[in-house]
Formats: sequence, structure tokens, C-alpha cells
Amino acid sequence: MHHKSEVNTLIPQFFKMIEKQFHTHIKKIQSDNAREFFNSHTNNFFKDLGVLQQSSCAYTPQQNGVVERKHRHLLNVARALHFQSNLPLNFWGDFVLTATYLINRLPSKVLKGRTPHEILFNKKPNLSHLRVFGCLVYGHNTQISHKFDKRASPGIFLGYPHGQKDYKILDLSSKKIYVTRDAIFHEHIFPYKMLNVESSPLVLPLPPIETPSSTIYPFDDPPTLYDPPSPIQTTPHIPPLNPHPNQEPSSSNNEPVPPQPSSVVHNHPTRTRKPPGYLTDYVCSLSSSQASSSTHTPV
Repeated sequence: MHHKSEVNTLIPQFFKMIEKQFHTHIKKIQSDNAREFFNSHTNNFFKDLGVLQQSSCAYTPQQNGVVERKHRHLLNVARALHFQSNLPLNFWGDFVLTATYLINRLPSKVLKGRTPHEILFNKKPNLSHLRVFGCLVYGHNTQISHKFDKRASPGIFLGYPHGQKDYKILDLSSKKIYVTRDAIFHEHIFPYKMLNVESSPLVLPLPPIETPSSTIYPFDDPPTLYDPPSPIQTTPHIPPLNPHPNQEPSSSNNEPVPPQPSSVVHNHPTRTRKPPGYLTDYVCSLSSSQASSSTHTPV
């Protein structure tokens, strides 16, 4: 309501909405001594419907205690939303509307732990869509002129529009308000708290990019577009050499001889001479005394 004169139109509309949506009738209405509730138009309207109209005494707000307490409750929640978001006071209407939306979905001690929404509609409200008021949001931009235009722009979450399952967003670049269902919220960032009007401009994070699971890189940094292959340096394996080919290996135990480490190949390797491989199965230059004392005679 922007002007008090709108009461003459809003009260009849409210009565019709209650009767149509909830199949009930309003029997009594109570208010203070405000003149907009006691004029010829409203008096005739209440008399035609048989509605009893009551008012509190002058300068006694305690007689209208239910309304006063609820008014204080709304202002407390709206004030908290204002302090949290740091939005200017010209958004006070969004503070109050969002506060009303939240209070109707919060449990009340007066209602024995139930919510006003549950009392009115006989079902528990869905709270999965609730978001932090005044946070940074990237809403889907449906009105684009080119294929390469931005599909999402940074904005501020201003609440929940009536009669729609959407989010109300203030675009930071165009300063226009729009509603959308597709949005990405950064609920820990409040743009008006980060904004310094006198000095630096506002710097906001970019929206997250959804990467398919098949292209997620397991390392910290993704590979570059072109990475030239590095030359592979391999060292050829050279079997260990026996420096004394005519000397019998130790036969006191049959432990295998550990392999020797491979030597480093130089730029100009020289040819190494070695005995033929078939001589490794025989023992050469073995005396008869040594052969008789040996416990193992090779075949």
C-alpha cells in the first residue's frame, strides 16, 4: 500500500480473497483509530456484510496488543535483513515482504511449534528454496540479443515474488529488478558490504563452470593446449661382466652373485671384449685335489 486512500479498495479485495481461497467469512475486524478505517466507504462496506468493527481507545496501543506485537516482530526481522545485506533504506519494502515470508514459515511457540503456513494450509511448508537475503546471485538472462552475450549477470537477491516460484533479483549493472528461477547463489558474499562507493569498484567472483566428469583433471593445473614431447633418454641394459673369466666362482655356498649396476653410457662407447656365453656352464682350470674335496661336482 503506497497511500492510505488505497484502504477503500484493498479491504474489499482482502475479504473476497479470504472467502474464495479458504471458504470462510470474516466476522470481526479490529484496528486503531486511524481515519482510513473509519470513513463512509468502509463503514458502509462493513455494515452491508454484517462485520463487527472495533477500535482501541485513543493513546492506548496495549488494547491492540496482537497487532502491535506482530508489527514489532516484523520490524525486528526486517531490521536484521537490512543489517545483514547493508542495502539502502529505499529497499525497505523488500525487507518487510521477505520478513513476512520467513515468519509465516517459522515455528511459533504460540502455535505449539507449528508454523502459520501449516495452520492456514494444513501442510508443512517446503524450505528447500530459501536463500540468504541480499547475497550475490547470478541469474539467468533470458533476454539476449546475440549468441555470445552473457547468459548470467551478477545481482542481489531481494526475496520471493508473490504468486511465483521464482527469485527476485536486482541486476547490478542495469539496476533493474527481474525474476528468474535459474540462479546460482553465493550466500556468503554481500555486494553492498564489499562496495566502497568513494574508492574502488566492486569486484565479484565469477559463477562456477560445470565441467563434465570425463574432463576433470586429476592434477592441480590442466594441461596446456600444446605441450611438445620431451626426448626420452633410455640407457641400454648391459649384462655384468666377469673380470676374471678363468677363475672359479666361490662354491662354498650356492648363493647367486648379485648383479652389478649398469654403467653409464657415454656419447662414444667403446667395444668391450667378453668370453662366449656357452663357457659359463663349465669350470675351467680345476685341479684333481680341488675336484675331490668339492662337495658339488658340476656335470
